[in-house]
Amino acid sequence: MTSTDDFSPAERRGLRSAVLELKTRNPRGRFAIRVGAGMPGGPAHWFEIGVDDRLDHALRTEVAAALVHRVRPRAPAPWLWITRPGPLSVVDADLAWSSASRAALAEAGLSTRFVVVTRHGWREPTTGAGRAWDRLRPRS
Repeated sequence: MTSTDDFSPAERRGLRSAVLELKTRNPRGRFAIRVGAGMPGGPAHWFEIGVDDRLDHALRTEVAAALVHRVRPRAPAPWLWITRPGPLSVVDADLAWSSASRAALAEAGLSTRFVVVTRHGWREPTTGAGRAWDRLRPRS
């Protein structure tokens, strides 16, 4: 993975917290993909994608735009992210949601912040920046 220098210490802590929360909430690693808006590791609005849901780019962009609209009063510069099972390597869903998120955030006049969170770490699919942990534990 590439450098996380573009992320502030608070952002890196929030992302670590999001990974830990996902790992704690889903100890077996089986769960639906969810799209979040807000700040990873903080308050968020969610959209869960059902196993049989087939979303094209337009629908993904609409979902992302609706989430941004809902969270914007409390988070003037919201992030969008997905939580999904599986490895941290980039998969098609990551790129599809990244593209839809960029479109929705640009439409709202916001800078793009999109990451993928798995039980193993987090990654920004367009730059490759991210962090992975072998044994992530809560800090004392």
